[in-house]
Amino acid sequence: VGACPAMALRAFACTIIVLSAVWCGACLPIWPQPLSQELGNGCALLSSDAIPSFSLGDGSASAHGGEIKSILMDRWKESFELATPTQSVDASTCSTASIAVSISVQECAASPGPGANESYTLSSQAQQLLISAQTQYGAVWAIQSLSQLFEAHSAAAVVLTSFPFVIEDAPSFGYRGMLIDSARHYLPVPTIKRFVEQISWYKLNVVHWHIVDAQSFPLQSSAYPFLSEGGAYSPSQVYTDKDVADVVEYGKERGVAVIPEMDMPGHAAAWGFTPAGSNYTAHCPSYSANINNIPLDPSKDEVYEVVNGVLEEVLNLTSPPFLHLGGDEVVYGCWEEVDTIAAFMKEKGIPDGDGLLSYFVGRVHKNIAAVAPPLIQYQEVFEAGFRDSNAAGTIFHVWKASSPAPADAIQDITAAGYRVVVSNSNYWYLNEGFGRLGTDTYTRWEDVYEHGIIDNITLTSAQKDLVIGGEGCLWGEQIDEVNLEQKAWPRTLAIAERLWSSQEMNSAQMALPRFFTHTCLLRSRGVQASPTNWGSCQIAANRQ
Repeated sequence: VGACPAMALRAFACTIIVLSAVWCGACLPIWPQPLSQELGNGCALLSSDAIPSFSLGDGSASAHGGEIKSILMDRWKESFELATPTQSVDASTCSTASIAVSISVQECAASPGPGANESYTLSSQAQQLLISAQTQYGAVWAIQSLSQLFEAHSAAAVVLTSFPFVIEDAPSFGYRGMLIDSARHYLPVPTIKRFVEQISWYKLNVVHWHIVDAQSFPLQSSAYPFLSEGGAYSPSQVYTDKDVADVVEYGKERGVAVIPEMDMPGHAAAWGFTPAGSNYTAHCPSYSANINNIPLDPSKDEVYEVVNGVLEEVLNLTSPPFLHLGGDEVVYGCWEEVDTIAAFMKEKGIPDGDGLLSYFVGRVHKNIAAVAPPLIQYQEVFEAGFRDSNAAGTIFHVWKASSPAPADAIQDITAAGYRVVVSNSNYWYLNEGFGRLGTDTYTRWEDVYEHGIIDNITLTSAQKDLVIGGEGCLWGEQIDEVNLEQKAWPRTLAIAERLWSSQEMNSAQMALPRFFTHTCLLRSRGVQASPTNWGSCQIAANRQ
């Protein structure tokens, strides 16, 4: 088993550490760190013409063999293009024996994301490279790990480092996501697809697509076209059925599930930007100065009709493992100012805003229960008192940094038997720190890394099982296609590792050498990753 030789480090005052970009060949710089690994000290040349042979299980894998082979062959070919340009080993010392590549998949997962078996084994011997996985998505992750061991050599071959090796790997959490926001700023479809591809390199398996909000409604609805006609920023900044299907399919081929969010009943002003939709939102003059204050009007039957219709369209387009319905930051004062809503609450015996929010959520859930997957709601819905008669049907998204503290919210929700997704806004909101409202604070990658979703939280084993994962957030007030990558990367690396790797891996200092390596790898792959300290990805060997 190879050991990692001493790194070329220079320590300075203020605990700044700079690492040479020349990486040791015997180290395994895979990110996120695998569950277990046995590494060799050698290397081998792998022909770019190498074509894997496939072994498929007798059941669903065999029945969907053509689809599985197509997905994996595309990822295999891409892996050569992703090889790092850094040359840490002397290629003349590498084995030139022909290497046979074999990929074994036992079953076909119906969809990527939470619920799919993503474990894999990646191993190499003298003349063999073996990938074994239960599903095609485990095999996709194996290929992504392998691509991080490739070093560019020539058009005909790559250098395979740490050879021979055996890697056994599986994720800590099934839900590993990033949120993008196309309502505050429209994100072109190619930008979204490029981001999906980038997060797949690091085994993140969910893109939480916050499609609509108070500022715009860019999603075209066949049944209610006026929503985007009045709600989109412009006629060219919309998402058609074809666009949405394209993003979903692109993610599916890369192991990434698209979970759409239709935030309601708050953040709903854009539903009412046309005369045809103006009846759907509450009209409260005292609150109208802030567009985020305007909720849907839960007293009107037609609101539920349009909500149900739009949600059914979204579900037909995306077939997601979960559907996110928001539910955060509802301004109860707006509802209280509307006489017809007050009369409705009195008629129904609803005492307050919490009760009305719970009523709205419960009615929407009931209306789409026959066609919907489990539904995700922000934690405010739980705090308002909503309880699903089927706990498995609702997942709560904990995001607030205080009132209550994340630990308290996670404990309370899981104690009630509900699953939880976590995005601590103090640490995993990567949009913060760029001057919005002058109050937000930039979070260093070290702090992102050292604040895992269940760190320092006392939970029973049953409660831990209900924490299905987490996600980083890129809210769009100050993010568009120009700066999405700079804000996401390289800090998203920290989120990816904390959600995939052992929860004992929580030291940013220990992760620093690999973090630096992968910041540079991202740059070599064309990603506009922001620097997190001074230095260069091209430090000469004589600077070690």
